[in-house]
Amino acid sequence: MKITYIAVLACLLCWAESAFAQKRSVVKIDDFKIHDVKTPDYGGAADKGGKGSKSKWCRVEVKFATSEDWLDEVELRWLVLVSADNSKRPLGLFRNVTYEYVKQGNHYASVYIRPRFFERYMKSGKCDASKISVYVEAYVKGQRVASQDKRANGIPSGWQKLTDQMRKMENALLPKSLTPFAPVDCDYYEDEKITIED
Repeated sequence: MKITYIAVLACLLCWAESAFAQKRSVVKIDDFKIHDVKTPDYGGAADKGGKGSKSKWCRVEVKFATSEDWLDEVELRWLVLVSADNSKRPLGLFRNVTYEYVKQGNHYASVYIRPRFFERYMKSGKCDASKISVYVEAYVKGQRVASQDKRANGIPSGWQKLTDQMRKMENALLPKSLTPFAPVDCDYYEDEKITIED
């Protein structure tokens, strides 16, 4: 009787540890990249004053890994903090993006900030990675499974909890599908969930 009880207890502990480890490791956020990218040049769009564009967007990219064969959806909740030159409060940019049919392995996702955002709020008019912080949470089936941040110079730990001290900017952070980059490198980035209305 005692041996059976110990065996059952051991099995339950192994199952709980395995379930916890699986839940914990479903998604792992590995790395962030922040850099400027020129507006894509589409050959047939050169009839409005020259070929291509000199404008540069800011691309915020995350690399993440998944451990299950397939996940129907992975939602990334983005918070980008910009220390603007002409604002006493930092600017908080928010965006939730859901990605579909996520296969096991490494993945890349990105969001963008328009060129004119930096023209308006930064003296240089450019994407300056030293003044940009990023925080991303990953959700699967409504449960948060991972989070990670990258802090700019002088930004304290736990900054993502201080949203009341930020100036919130509506629609300043765009998913890839709502930018000129939508068709670019479509096999490199994860597929965004698009809602199509009848």
